[in-house]
Amino acid sequence: MDAFTTPVTNSTNKYGEAFVMPKQTVQIIIPTVVLIVVIMRFVCTAMMKYVKAYKLLIGLALLAVMCCLGAMFGKGSFGVYCLMGISGCMSLMFPTIYGFGLTGLGNDTKIGGSFMVMAIAGAAVLTQIQGIVSDQTGSIMAAYVVPAIAFAVIAY
Repeated sequence: MDAFTTPVTNSTNKYGEAFVMPKQTVQIIIPTVVLIVVIMRFVCTAMMKYVKAYKLLIGLALLAVMCCLGAMFGKGSFGVYCLMGISGCMSLMFPTIYGFGLTGLGNDTKIGGSFMVMAIAGAAVLTQIQGIVSDQTGSIMAAYVVPAIAFAVIAY
């Protein structure tokens, strides 16, 4: 669950400081996000009976872009809810992208799967870029332009 809670864990304290949220409220957010991720995984899996996986992926990616924008420009608790929404959108992304990436590889499925897993570590570069943007702008909220771009690429 680490990858799904990262957007929230990296930003929750900064939002709490920026909007003077009580520490008890901030501490409730992480378990709530884990619950949202689990619920979204089941809901999205059930939705795949009626909606093609690629359409669901595009929809979640676009919703994640909107959540990133909400985190960047939203005020107060709305920004925190948008952060929580990002994690919910990510709940189905990896397994869906992984499945699409391995389709049609035939005998190369094992090596393709290995490269897909290595790409997870490569995505850690985006986290570093997000940190640099945050440091340069002085705002964690402004740094959410980085995942917004990444989600837009997924939607494309």
